[in-house]
Amino acid sequence: MLKLKRTPFLLILLVLIWPSLTFAQQLIPTPTPVPGSMLDTVLTRGQLICGINQEIFGFGFLNPNTGSISGINIDFCRAVATAIFGDATAIDLRLQTVDTPPTALLSGQLDVLFIQHTAQNLTQDAQGGLDFGPPIFYDGQSIMVRTDSGIEAWEDLDEQTICALTGSDDLSNLDSAMSQRGLNYDLLSLDTPAAMQEAFLAGRCNAQTLSRSLLEIRRHSTDDPSSYVVWSEPFTRVAIAPVYRYGDQQWSSIVDWTIWGLIYAEELGVSSENIDEFLRLEDETDEIYTTRVGLPIARLVDPFLGLGGQLGLANDFMAEVIRQNGNYGEIYDRSLGAASTLPIERSLNALWSDGGLIFSPLWR
Repeated sequence: MLKLKRTPFLLILLVLIWPSLTFAQQLIPTPTPVPGSMLDTVLTRGQLICGINQEIFGFGFLNPNTGSISGINIDFCRAVATAIFGDATAIDLRLQTVDTPPTALLSGQLDVLFIQHTAQNLTQDAQGGLDFGPPIFYDGQSIMVRTDSGIEAWEDLDEQTICALTGSDDLSNLDSAMSQRGLNYDLLSLDTPAAMQEAFLAGRCNAQTLSRSLLEIRRHSTDDPSSYVVWSEPFTRVAIAPVYRYGDQQWSSIVDWTIWGLIYAEELGVSSENIDEFLRLEDETDEIYTTRVGLPIARLVDPFLGLGGQLGLANDFMAEVIRQNGNYGEIYDRSLGAASTLPIERSLNALWSDGGLIFSPLWR
């Protein structure tokens, strides 16, 4: 009975003091964070060290003829460097192969990984030591067939021969997808993607399965890409995202919000081509400026109303990130869009407002 009598009193007391607590908290300004250990290390060094691919066209590819490297993973590394230094060239790119474990990241030799095969999964999360940022590309396993094969849907794969990589997750994913649909197939298992492509082109299998992006690369490497089609809707989901060491909240926030800022810029229509139109004029007050461009854009690119200081960066850091690298759509189009040599329909990588999965949290 004693406990029952006290409970209403405690509840009444909490109700009475809660508004006072809330009001007091509102009076305490949010402190501007000082550089954390990771940011301080990068600033002292003067460069951002990124682990990147060198053999996946459109994502991270070292051109043997020119010695230049390009791809969306490279551009996102440059964007983070711009956020920190205001200079997209302040990077040290360390080439990683597909089979390279993340030991260089764990040991501090790398600051962040932007590579195609880093997909978040439960095992990597549970083992600790690594953390994942926002997805920069949604991929997944798909099917490639000949255009004139008549294979347009899963049912058409019944009793067909399908090429897949030996010892890969692709095998179990394919088997599961076929079994769920009550379909039978003959498997031709090969040791390398090159061997699988050769078998497919020679007609030894009617279809081949890999990630959608890799299949598109292989389709465009043929003499006549129009002779082959890759199913645009993958049957598995993989989110390609940056990876960094676990434990430095400021550092993870810098990487994450740089990427989200690029996405948000596309949502708002701010690009490298028109960024100057959204910057504050010399005689504009806060009211006049926000009336002209809108508060969301002001929070993204303005030195007074911008929010970068909460990350330990310049308030308007995203203005230079956008100017030097473009927004998310510009980065995508440069390496994977219709004007590139490897056009991959955005599909899952369209903005959420266009039916895709790409979105940014609120910038406030």
